[in-house]
Amino acid sequence: MAHADCIARWENSKRGGVLEGSGFFVVQAGASGDVIKGHHEGHNNSPIVGRCDGNTIRFCMTNETTGEVICYKGVIRPGTGKLFIIGKFKRPLEDEDPMVVAESIIIEEGKRVLVAPDDWTAERPT
Repeated sequence: MAHADCIARWENSKRGGVLEGSGFFVVQAGASGDVIKGHHEGHNNSPIVGRCDGNTIRFCMTNETTGEVICYKGVIRPGTGKLFIIGKFKRPLEDEDPMVVAESIIIEEGKRVLVAPDDWTAERPT
């Protein structure tokens, strides 16, 4: 089961310092291991799926309205009265060539994505 520090309704989710819609996303335990599922309220309740071991959280979500795929990766850190995520987000590139890989590009479930320069942050009251 995913670590207890992962499972919650996270708030104040920001990309590049900008609140993402309502700023809330919900993480629930997935079927096994460190798998997580949930939805991102800031993106029309789009479903999310990923992994979280209590230290690192990674998930992707597809905005079902726009079709945009956004992947998030961050480190969970304790703070005063809250847990914080500090990380990066990434988006798929427009071209279809999955073979081109550079330092700023990774493969996520067969999708070529660009590691974006903007930060991603979120917090969870403890």
